[in-house]
Amino acid sequence: MPGGFEAYLPIDRRQAILAGVPLPDRARGAALFADVSGFTALTAALESELGRKRGAEELLRHINRVYEHLVSEVHSRAGSVVGFAGDSITCWFDDAPGGIADPAPAPHRAVSSALAMQRELSTAAVVETPSGARVSLGIKVAITAGAARRFVAGDPSRFLMDALAGRTLDRMAAAEKLAAVHEIVAGAEVVTALGNALDVGSWREAIEPGEERVAVVAGLRADVSTTPWPALPEGAWTDTLARPWILPAVYERLRAGGGFLGELRPAVPMFVRFRGIAYDEADRAGAQLDAYVRWVQDTLDRYEGSIIQLTIGDKGSNLYAAFGAPVAHEDDVERAFAAALELQAPPPELGFVGPVAIGISQGQVWTGACGSDSRRCFGVMGHPVNLAARLMGRATPGQTLVEERLARAAGVRFDSRSEGALALKGRAEPVTAASITGRRVRVSEAPKPEAAELVGRAEELATLTALLEPVRRGAQRLA
Repeated sequence: MPGGFEAYLPIDRRQAILAGVPLPDRARGAALFADVSGFTALTAALESELGRKRGAEELLRHINRVYEHLVSEVHSRAGSVVGFAGDSITCWFDDAPGGIADPAPAPHRAVSSALAMQRELSTAAVVETPSGARVSLGIKVAITAGAARRFVAGDPSRFLMDALAGRTLDRMAAAEKLAAVHEIVAGAEVVTALGNALDVGSWREAIEPGEERVAVVAGLRADVSTTPWPALPEGAWTDTLARPWILPAVYERLRAGGGFLGELRPAVPMFVRFRGIAYDEADRAGAQLDAYVRWVQDTLDRYEGSIIQLTIGDKGSNLYAAFGAPVAHEDDVERAFAAALELQAPPPELGFVGPVAIGISQGQVWTGACGSDSRRCFGVMGHPVNLAARLMGRATPGQTLVEERLARAAGVRFDSRSEGALALKGRAEPVTAASITGRRVRVSEAPKPEAAELVGRAEELATLTALLEPVRRGAQRLA
């Protein structure tokens, strides 16, 4: 994927960096969540036809093609893609975006962007696989408006993460649950802000107590003109400015020219749900989040795991980490278990967080540069990632839930307790799970298997010995 390293930062963040001004941690504007459906079915079809490795490469190509459309519609209306989460994006339209003269109101720009996304995706709604199978893609969008917090969290020598938080984002997450595929829903405050410019098709009542009803958007009677971000000055941006916002292993690979096509590899995804930070009220919320994320990074770094993503929501915030991507080890499961046990015991100065809930899985994932030329991230996706998130969702505070097969395999090193078969959302069959309760020996002190004598393969061994004998005598040859 072409383009500079600046694409790994939200576009409003990079504009602020070059202008030498910080983005304020308290902002007003509109939040937009866009979720693309159909990639799961497309993944299965491509794997079946092309095999896992080639299928992963082809899947990433289709995902990035869709993201190219979505990101361009956000950027063309002075919006910013703040975060990626699998096949979804979270965007922010600030009331006063820096460098933009007289922009239209943020809610208006957000709705205009959502309608444009819908139109663009309709032209690419059906993907035809190499065998001729047709897979349909769809999109649903939720938009809310109001006050929000904007944070930067993490150690710049490891990985800085941009995050949005606050009740406006909580209402956005609740609104998204009420949207069907191919729909755009908007909060009442968005409807009020747009007035006669918005065409409302219907209203949908909230399902859960305390949540608000949303409007199903039918269209705009008066659209807004595009207000794209100004181009970065020639030569003003350097790749070293982007370095803190990219995982070190990813940065080094990109700098060496390795790039990232779709890559299939085994990995151990981990999700950590935490609570205890009052994002709207506390002036120190940003400092608290930063301190906690840095401690998690420090803990994971000792086991060479990496935080991939930070998400802040109404049901608790979560950190998504991975062992095995981008750096792999043969004992990544044990490393994840050991790190999880440490994450269950934060130091006293981080006591505001309280007990965390953790989910861990293991399996083949695909990784790659996910997004568009103008905004992307390093993505680690697949069924094991979804399963780890579901296990986290079922875990109680202070509990680490894992697949029982992983607990059995690590039984020499860790204590565990069977939790039986769990019915998890999105899974056709129950998952047999266990909770990790303790560590018997340190991972680095775990007993190593004794060397065993090679048995069998006598004919193959004789052939290899004959080929190596001239080399042992000093001769050089190609076989």
